[in-house]
Amino acid sequence: MIILLNWIVRKTSPYAVVLVLFSTVLILAGTLTPSTKLWESRLWDYDKIGHAGLFFGWTWNVCLMLEVTLRQKVTIAKGVMAAILFGGIIEVLQAALPINRGADLIDWGADAFGGLAGAWLFVFFIVRKDVGPVKSTPDI
Repeated sequence: MIILLNWIVRKTSPYAVVLVLFSTVLILAGTLTPSTKLWESRLWDYDKIGHAGLFFGWTWNVCLMLEVTLRQKVTIAKGVMAAILFGGIIEVLQAALPINRGADLIDWGADAFGGLAGAWLFVFFIVRKDVGPVKSTPDI
């Protein structure tokens, strides 16, 4: 698993900024589309899972960009703060814009939860250098 994640990071690192931009546009389009333009579906009953999942991916991409492109040390706090800030901006925009949508603190909490999960997993699997395959024989 760790080898696979490191391979994914190496392959996607040149595109880290593009991944952040793409996921940002995707989230903004989904959350700022007027409710009258959305189709009727029972899928919206599970929107908190969608919020958490989208912010998991967005935060992972932000951590990747910070670590690889900007060469900054990634911490869980940085990832969570980015998710909380971005989610908060979206909720303020939903309340302020005439798009027939309102701010929802539970949405913001789901955004923060997804950000926490994305940042924690990125730090645990990618940033930590002591995580790796167990050596079968000690170094001599």
